[in-house]
Amino acid sequence: MRFVGPIAPEISQCKLLTFIDLSRNELAGEISKEITGMRILNYLNLSRNHLVGSIPSSISTMQSLTSVDFSYNNLSGLVPGTGQFSYFNYTSFLGNLDLCDPYLVPCKDGVTNDTHQPHVKGSLTASLKLLLVIGLLLCSIIFTVAAIIKARSLKKASKSRAWKLTDQIASGFSSST
Repeated sequence: MRFVGPIAPEISQCKLLTFIDLSRNELAGEISKEITGMRILNYLNLSRNHLVGSIPSSISTMQSLTSVDFSYNNLSGLVPGTGQFSYFNYTSFLGNLDLCDPYLVPCKDGVTNDTHQPHVKGSLTASLKLLLVIGLLLCSIIFTVAAIIKARSLKKASKSRAWKLTDQIASGFSSST
Protein backbone atom coordinates (compact mmCIF):
# COMPACT_ATOMS: atom_id res chain seq x y z
CA MET A 1 0.00 0.00 0.00
CA ARG A 2 1.33 3.43 -0.97
CA PHE A 3 0.32 6.76 0.49
CA VAL A 4 -0.74 9.37 -2.06
CA GLY A 5 -1.22 13.12 -1.69
CA PRO A 6 -0.02 15.62 0.89
CA ILE A 7 1.32 14.78 4.32
CA ALA A 8 -1.65 15.28 6.62
CA PRO A 9 -0.94 17.97 9.23
CA GLU A 10 -2.86 15.78 11.69
CA ILE A 11 0.21 13.54 11.89
CA SER A 12 1.58 16.02 14.42
CA GLN A 13 -1.14 14.92 16.84
CA CYS A 14 0.68 11.60 17.21
CA LYS A 15 2.87 13.06 19.92
CA LEU A 16 4.36 9.73 21.06
CA LEU A 17 5.81 8.71 17.70
CA THR A 18 9.58 8.48 17.68
CA PHE A 19 10.05 6.94 14.22
CA ILE A 20 8.37 7.98 10.95
CA ASP A 21 9.31 6.38 7.64
CA LEU A 22 7.10 7.55 4.79
CA SER A 23 9.73 6.88 2.13
CA ARG A 24 8.97 5.45 -1.32
CA ASN A 25 5.38 6.63 -1.48
CA GLU A 26 3.55 9.07 -3.73
CA LEU A 27 3.44 11.91 -1.21
CA ALA A 28 3.18 15.35 -2.80
CA GLY A 29 2.92 18.94 -1.63
CA GLU A 30 4.93 20.73 1.02
CA ILE A 31 6.36 19.39 4.26
CA SER A 32 3.96 20.39 7.00
CA LYS A 33 5.33 22.77 9.64
CA GLU A 34 3.05 21.08 12.16
CA ILE A 35 5.45 18.14 12.23
CA THR A 36 7.48 20.12 14.77
CA GLY A 37 4.74 19.41 17.31
CA MET A 38 6.11 15.87 17.60
CA ARG A 39 8.49 16.60 20.46
CA ILE A 40 10.07 13.12 20.81
CA LEU A 41 10.48 12.29 17.12
CA ASN A 42 13.97 10.80 16.54
CA TYR A 43 13.81 9.59 12.95
CA LEU A 44 12.07 11.19 9.96
CA ASN A 45 12.38 9.65 6.50
CA LEU A 46 10.45 11.37 3.70
CA SER A 47 12.78 10.27 0.90
CA ARG A 48 11.75 9.27 -2.62
CA ASN A 49 8.42 11.06 -2.79
CA HIS A 50 7.24 14.10 -4.75
CA LEU A 51 7.49 16.72 -2.00
CA VAL A 52 7.99 20.33 -3.09
CA GLY A 53 8.82 23.67 -1.50
CA SER A 54 11.38 24.38 1.16
CA ILE A 55 12.26 22.44 4.27
CA PRO A 56 10.58 24.26 7.16
CA SER A 57 13.30 25.86 9.26
CA SER A 58 11.27 25.12 12.38
CA ILE A 59 12.21 21.44 11.99
CA SER A 60 15.77 22.40 12.92
CA THR A 61 14.55 23.26 16.43
CA MET A 62 13.43 19.68 17.08
CA GLN A 63 16.16 18.64 19.52
CA SER A 64 15.04 15.01 19.65
CA LEU A 65 15.56 14.57 15.90
CA THR A 66 18.74 12.58 15.29
CA SER A 67 18.22 11.42 11.71
CA VAL A 68 16.39 12.81 8.69
CA ASP A 69 16.18 11.85 5.05
CA PHE A 70 14.62 14.27 2.57
CA SER A 71 16.51 12.83 -0.41
CA TYR A 72 15.05 12.41 -3.89
CA ASN A 73 12.11 14.78 -3.75
CA ASN A 74 11.60 18.12 -5.49
CA LEU A 75 12.54 20.35 -2.57
CA SER A 76 14.00 23.81 -3.14
CA GLY A 77 15.66 26.68 -1.30
CA LEU A 78 18.32 26.70 1.38
CA VAL A 79 18.92 23.79 3.71
CA PRO A 80 18.41 25.07 7.27
CA GLY A 81 21.79 25.38 8.93
CA THR A 82 20.84 25.78 12.55
CA GLY A 83 19.98 23.36 15.32
CA GLN A 84 20.02 19.68 14.48
CA PHE A 85 20.49 20.37 10.76
CA SER A 86 24.11 21.30 11.36
CA TYR A 87 24.76 17.63 12.24
CA PHE A 88 22.92 15.87 9.39
CA ASN A 89 24.88 14.27 6.57
CA TYR A 90 24.64 15.73 3.06
CA THR A 91 23.17 12.44 1.81
CA SER A 92 19.97 13.36 3.65
CA PHE A 93 19.36 16.02 0.98
CA LEU A 94 20.60 14.39 -2.25
CA GLY A 95 18.44 14.30 -5.36
CA ASN A 96 16.71 17.63 -4.78
CA LEU A 97 18.01 19.64 -7.72
CA ASP A 98 16.81 23.01 -6.42
CA LEU A 99 17.92 22.46 -2.82
CA CYS A 100 21.14 24.25 -2.02
CA ASP A 101 23.75 24.52 0.66
CA PRO A 102 26.66 26.99 0.52
CA TYR A 103 29.26 24.27 1.25
CA LEU A 104 27.91 21.39 -0.86
CA VAL A 105 25.72 22.71 -3.66
CA PRO A 106 25.95 26.45 -4.29
CA CYS A 107 22.64 28.26 -4.51
CA LYS A 108 21.56 29.46 -7.92
CA ASP A 109 21.29 33.20 -8.40
CA GLY A 110 18.05 34.48 -6.96
CA VAL A 111 17.48 31.51 -4.65
CA THR A 112 16.82 32.99 -1.26
CA ASN A 113 14.48 32.24 1.52
CA ASP A 114 14.38 34.67 4.41
CA THR A 115 13.04 32.06 6.82
CA HIS A 116 16.08 29.81 6.44
CA GLN A 117 19.63 30.12 7.64
CA PRO A 118 22.28 28.78 5.29
CA HIS A 119 23.82 25.49 6.37
CA VAL A 120 26.89 26.91 8.07
CA LYS A 121 28.56 26.31 11.40
CA GLY A 122 29.56 29.93 11.88
CA SER A 123 28.79 33.35 10.61
CA LEU A 124 32.16 34.02 8.93
CA THR A 125 32.89 33.10 5.34
CA ALA A 126 35.98 31.09 4.49
CA SER A 127 37.78 34.08 2.93
CA LEU A 128 37.04 36.24 5.96
CA LYS A 129 38.37 33.51 8.26
CA LEU A 130 41.54 33.31 6.14
CA LEU A 131 42.03 37.08 6.36
CA LEU A 132 41.53 36.91 10.12
CA VAL A 133 44.14 34.15 10.48
CA ILE A 134 46.63 36.05 8.29
CA GLY A 135 46.03 39.21 10.33
CA LEU A 136 46.62 37.36 13.59
CA LEU A 137 49.78 35.79 12.17
CA LEU A 138 51.12 39.21 11.12
CA CYS A 139 50.32 40.64 14.56
CA SER A 140 52.18 37.73 16.17
CA ILE A 141 55.23 38.29 13.97
CA ILE A 142 55.25 42.04 14.70
CA PHE A 143 54.92 41.37 18.43
CA THR A 144 57.78 38.84 18.33
CA VAL A 145 60.08 41.22 16.42
CA ALA A 146 59.23 44.07 18.82
CA ALA A 147 59.96 41.81 21.83
CA ILE A 148 63.33 40.77 20.37
CA ILE A 149 64.32 44.39 19.65
CA LYS A 150 63.29 45.46 23.15
CA ALA A 151 65.20 42.56 24.74
CA ARG A 152 68.36 43.44 22.78
CA SER A 153 68.11 47.12 23.69
CA LEU A 154 67.69 46.23 27.38
CA LYS A 155 70.69 43.91 27.17
CA LYS A 156 72.83 46.65 25.58
CA ALA A 157 71.67 49.16 28.17
CA SER A 158 72.58 46.84 31.04
CA LYS A 159 76.04 46.18 29.52
CA SER A 160 76.72 49.89 29.11
CA ARG A 161 75.67 50.53 32.72
CA ALA A 162 78.05 47.79 33.88
CA TRP A 163 80.99 49.47 32.12
CA LYS A 164 80.11 52.85 33.58
CA LEU A 165 79.99 51.33 37.05
CA THR A 166 83.35 49.64 36.48
CA ASP A 167 84.84 52.90 35.20
CA GLN A 168 83.53 54.78 38.22
CA ILE A 169 84.89 52.20 40.63
CA ALA A 170 88.24 52.16 38.82
CA SER A 171 88.47 55.96 38.79
CA GLY A 172 87.53 56.01 42.46
CA PHE A 173 90.40 53.68 43.29
CA SER A 174 92.88 55.60 41.19
CA SER A 175 92.00 58.95 42.78
CA SER A 176 92.29 57.59 46.29
CA THR A 177 95.76 56.17 45.79
